[in-house]
Amino acid sequence: MIIKHCLGHFVVETSQDTVSRNRFDYNKTDIPALKTELGKVNWHELMSKLLAENSWNVFREILEDQVYRLSFKRQKPIWMTNRALKAVKRRHQAYGKYRDPKHPAYVKAVRTAKRLLKEARQKSEFKLAQNISEVS
Repeated sequence: MIIKHCLGHFVVETSQDTVSRNRFDYNKTDIPALKTELGKVNWHELMSKLLAENSWNVFREILEDQVYRLSFKRQKPIWMTNRALKAVKRRHQAYGKYRDPKHPAYVKAVRTAKRLLKEARQKSEFKLAQNISEVS
């Protein structure tokens, strides 16, 4: 990307490269499945003719591919409702906007989020208890 700056009579052009990196959340990866998939690769045959740096690049590509494939993104706990999730997001936005825990908009967002989270948790626990009593 080329950016032009006008400084008096001079025009200065600067280039700005954007670098994008994939960030992998290894905590959300199914580690046993990852070990199984990596165990299926014939590493000796794959790496025997490569230099160290090329071997590392091949290993990293395979690992990142498997981590990406085996990762899942869950934005909320199973028990949380979408309404409660939206309320929590509104609470974060209100704090980010006002940066004052005593601001009326933030206080209202906290109350709403707390109430919805409590209701969602109780409803989930109630359903779980019903399912357990039906199975027994």
